[in-house]
Amino acid sequence: IHSSIPDGYEEVSEGDNKYIVNIFTGVRWYSARDGSGKVYYYEENGNESCWTLPNVAQSIQDTQHNSSSISSESPPPPSEAPPPNKGGGSGTFLSSPNFRIGSGDSQEACSEWFKEIQSVIARIHDSTLGQRDSLPPVSRVKSIKSSSKKFLGSSEDLPSSQPSANNIREKLKKFFLRRPTMEDLFRRGIIKNEPVFGSTLKELSANEASDVPLFVKKCVREIEKGDFLSSDGVYRQSGNLSTIQKIRLQVDQGNLAILETLDDVHVLTGALKLFFRELKEPLIPWDCVDDLLAVPTLPGRKARLRALKEILSKMTPPHRATLLCLLRHLDRVTEFKESNRMQIHNLAIVFGPTLMWPPPHHGASTNLALDMMQQNIIVETLLSHANSLV
Repeated sequence: IHSSIPDGYEEVSEGDNKYIVNIFTGVRWYSARDGSGKVYYYEENGNESCWTLPNVAQSIQDTQHNSSSISSESPPPPSEAPPPNKGGGSGTFLSSPNFRIGSGDSQEACSEWFKEIQSVIARIHDSTLGQRDSLPPVSRVKSIKSSSKKFLGSSEDLPSSQPSANNIREKLKKFFLRRPTMEDLFRRGIIKNEPVFGSTLKELSANEASDVPLFVKKCVREIEKGDFLSSDGVYRQSGNLSTIQKIRLQVDQGNLAILETLDDVHVLTGALKLFFRELKEPLIPWDCVDDLLAVPTLPGRKARLRALKEILSKMTPPHRATLLCLLRHLDRVTEFKESNRMQIHNLAIVFGPTLMWPPPHHGASTNLALDMMQQNIIVETLLSHANSLV
């Protein structure tokens, strides 16, 4: 009842027992007819039935899941056992996804089936090893792409990706070099300073119509309230940083009343120091530093005072007015030096790096100790003459 046998199969006859065997996998197929007389095939283990024999290439990959059908109808369920062998014995075969069990009514039949199974396993194993040995070795130097096929639409080899990476790097480098500088972005108004912290005294003066920033005025007023100036370590001790940052955010949103709710003088002094540190330009302009350093070397107090007034007159009104306001406040702090232990020298150490620093184009200093000493000398000189300057 066999139709034409496809390639990869051969018909085997063992007496009255005829079957078709896959020459690659050794799997046996038997033929039968359904109720309408149509021929179908079923595997010897009883797991699968189909109208036509599976394609040989597919059966090598998966003999259980790759079968084809020539009609929308399903073939009859596979027979529970292959036709009896020529010895006339009977056998039982049970199968599950994890194991297969076969039993026969004679020792000869069981031995024959066992030898056949071993033979099929050996052929499959040898075929797999042969295919593995025939594969070319993987090279770490050569491209893994075939010369006759394109991978993802590109025929370039892997080594060619290095010039591509260099091109991308060069393009990115040119892109960033063409980017405008931060100063240019500020000048064109693309980036703007923060409303209070991180701004400039010139902008604050224009926005608030006051040479002294409103925040500085109100913060100084709150610090000088009550017994705050008598607190030990005013300006030397640090306040709670998270609270200071909250004050910064509130002040930038225009809520200066937040300063009236604080009862910790160190938070207020920390906020004032942060304001001067965050200025885009230092309170004491850097071009005045050399002149201020020469003041302590002048003979006599009157000469030093005259030189200080001349230097202050060269500053812009916002810088001069704010500096005098701060000096007046710090002079009041020194009036309570017996209780707060903040003499002029201590305040100079605290405010030296806060009130002056070199511009970005000046470059990093190689002698920080000398810079700090010079900053302290300038602030100490200003505080020593604060009564006469203000």
